[in-house]
Amino acid sequence: MEPKTDSGYQTLLSIIHQTPVGVIEMDQQGQIRQMNARGVQLLMPFFIQSGLVGDNLLLLFDRFAPQIRASLATSTPSLHPIVNQERFIFHLLQNNVEVERHFWITITKQVLDSFTVFFDDITERYEQEQLFQQVVLEKAVQQGKFEIASGVLHDVGNAVVAFGSYVTRVRRQLDGTDAHHLQNLVSFFEKSQPALASTLGENKAGAIVTLLAGILTNQKNREDETRKALNEQIRIITHIQEIITIQRQYIRDGESRERPKVSVQTILNDCLAMQLALFDNRHVQVALRFQTDYTQISGDRTKLMQVFLNLLKNSHESLERQGSVDKRIGIDVTSDNQFLTVRITDNGAGFEPAVAETLFEKGVSSKPEKSGLGLANCRSIIESHAGYLTLTSPGPGQGATTLVTFPL
Repeated sequence: MEPKTDSGYQTLLSIIHQTPVGVIEMDQQGQIRQMNARGVQLLMPFFIQSGLVGDNLLLLFDRFAPQIRASLATSTPSLHPIVNQERFIFHLLQNNVEVERHFWITITKQVLDSFTVFFDDITERYEQEQLFQQVVLEKAVQQGKFEIASGVLHDVGNAVVAFGSYVTRVRRQLDGTDAHHLQNLVSFFEKSQPALASTLGENKAGAIVTLLAGILTNQKNREDETRKALNEQIRIITHIQEIITIQRQYIRDGESRERPKVSVQTILNDCLAMQLALFDNRHVQVALRFQTDYTQISGDRTKLMQVFLNLLKNSHESLERQGSVDKRIGIDVTSDNQFLTVRITDNGAGFEPAVAETLFEKGVSSKPEKSGLGLANCRSIIESHAGYLTLTSPGPGQGATTLVTFPL
């Protein structure tokens, strides 16, 4: 590039030199013509580690991102980037420890023999996104455990009630035993012993009375022990029921507690931020439009994040199945005096209109590799917010529309 002395050009070069992202101009052979201060700061450690001179970027790409060379070899001058904010993972040795660094890179070719490379280290942002996703996941897991515990308490409570009813029945049967009949029989033989002695002999008559008295004593002892054990079992069952009642009350209080106000706008922005790298890498155009200033509803932020992340993921997967170069997702938020509505549209694979409702059934999915549980859970969460979730499509290959409606 011929040096220029124009003051405006020099001012532009100065601005580029101080810009907070790396900027490099290189020729087709990878020879660096110009590199700003941020670019030097970011790349010098990799040049040094690789033993390279530091004036050829393609040699560095060959070492750390070989897939870029193939893209550059087939490129032609165009207003569209050859590489568009794609994320690459580089490994750098620091104090003899290998660390992972994440970079985004954009490469354009404006003239035949020149490439412009924009890049930056996004490791910290990537780690924050991963941490945020982990927090969301952990909250979801904890909520799932809470719901499982609620179900377990319900089942255990039913089992304890059934067990208690059987124990009570056994105790009632004890109260109707024949011990008193044995007592009457012993009394009868004791009174009749003289008459029996004259018939059977005194020894035999005494033996019969003694035997019956022993049977009566043993029967009473067994009944007393059984009744004592049953009473202890009933006491334990009552204690268990008290614990379950307390836990159920805790769960009911948690479910009945008024939900805080959350911003659907913030939730959607956060969901898109989490999916930004994926959408950029897959060249998905996302348009988020708010046609209302009021997006506050009473809700569970974590669960609503789960819903919208799942819906966006479904749209993205539909776009991938369609296989079109033109990939678009539109998100429109509107409201009136009664409802807040989020409309998500895509130009993906779509489906037959008749199967729309079946996709909300557990075990049913338009994706053969999926379980079909996602939309069913999404609808349950939205309905727990007194809302509605519907999914429609004009037909295969014609995209789909997801409608989420909340009462205000």
